[in-house]
Amino acid sequence: MKVTMSKRQERLVGYLLVAVVLALLVAEPVFAGTTSGGSSPFTSMVQLLTGWLKGGLGMLIALLALGVGLVAGVSRGSIGGALSCVGVAIAAYWGPDILQGIFGATVLAPHYVTVALL
Repeated sequence: MKVTMSKRQERLVGYLLVAVVLALLVAEPVFAGTTSGGSSPFTSMVQLLTGWLKGGLGMLIALLALGVGLVAGVSRGSIGGALSCVGVAIAAYWGPDILQGIFGATVLAPHYVTVALL
């Protein structure tokens, strides 16, 4: 049996999906600062990769992107490919800090909530 929905019902389902997604996005930052205790076994690996990306490996990746961009730019007659190395260098250097800021974010309780709990 085929179920058909009117335009109004389709619109309501779409609004419901958007509301659910927004509710999940709003609730997610609340859990960002929670920890289960103990140390993470991946902390040393994260620090190692961050050091590599901010150091020699990041520079190597940016230089390789510059080389590929220059070759692509010469073949197409455009400098846009060579400029992409700047984006790669920015992503390699500041990307780990941005991700650390996202994953290490904590949510502070508003002042009135803190006072009410005391």
